[in-house]
Amino acid sequence: MKKIVKSILILMSIFIMLAVSVSAASESVLFSDGFESGNLDQWTIEDGTPTVTSETAINGSWSVLFDGAGANDKIATANLDTTGYKNIKVYYTRSTSGLSDADENFRARYSLNSGSSWTSIEELTGDNSENRIEYDLPEAAEDNPNVMLRFRIKGGDENDTTLLDDVLVTGEETVPPQITDVTNNPTNPTTSDSVNICATITDDGSGVAEWPKVYFNTDGFSGNASMSDHEEGSDVYCRNDLSVGSLHVKDNKTVTFHITAEDENGNVADSDDYSYTYDGLDPVADFVCEETSGAESLTVTCDSTSTDTVDDNLDLKWTFEDGTPASSTDSEVDVTFDD
Repeated sequence: MKKIVKSILILMSIFIMLAVSVSAASESVLFSDGFESGNLDQWTIEDGTPTVTSETAINGSWSVLFDGAGANDKIATANLDTTGYKNIKVYYTRSTSGLSDADENFRARYSLNSGSSWTSIEELTGDNSENRIEYDLPEAAEDNPNVMLRFRIKGGDENDTTLLDDVLVTGEETVPPQITDVTNNPTNPTTSDSVNICATITDDGSGVAEWPKVYFNTDGFSGNASMSDHEEGSDVYCRNDLSVGSLHVKDNKTVTFHITAEDENGNVADSDDYSYTYDGLDPVADFVCEETSGAESLTVTCDSTSTDTVDDNLDLKWTFEDGTPASSTDSEVDVTFDD
């Protein structure tokens, strides 16, 4: 019968551990101690010292035994830095025995200000069977370098005990994805071109969730499209084959767009605004010249005033009949006419 009960307890412990690991799939571990090292090196010990024991371990080979022997309370405190994390959770497994007098108890507490004040997670008296505790710390514990976790027993003798095991603190990272290397190709499309918008999107924590989106606006029309053109394992996400029909644009119209990405923890990143203009019109060639008449060996200065609806970097080609130079590609030219 004892073997059957023990087997059931082992299976229950495994189930509890699996449930915790599943619920924490998108969480990061900020602190963990199953005491399998056989010591309390991650803890600050005050007053009496708890005992790391293998004789009555809850899980694995070791647990921590708090008892009421001695004149002082036994206190163990862990310092936690939750900078960059939200939704902070505390997990631990404990059981108590004894603690029957009015002033005897086992306490689990936390501090948000490096120990200046403490808030109770639970306070136990009497006999309490093994139980896995899950506790959500308040919002003030998020992104906070001054969080502390403390366990403390106040008992009368060695028969007042608490076993503690598998202490775990988790959080969800708050750093949003990084959006870089945003491109549109072609850079200056014509209305017959399809445009591909791409970006490199990375996340150091939980990973990019679903598909990033590109939001566009043109002449009062707005819309969005998923950047679902993506190779598995690549950080580059694209939306290909955007046409003038889908964007509701025509020649000489500008498309403004930005990209939004979200990670598994709900952190959202927005890129800067980018734009491109559809270029279907030919450049307009024009120029002005000074000193257009005079004696022989007349030097005339000519400046290009050519324009284009999109491109300011036009390729110029001048031709000067009977002039020196006979041709040029500069935007400003001094040309001499000798006869």
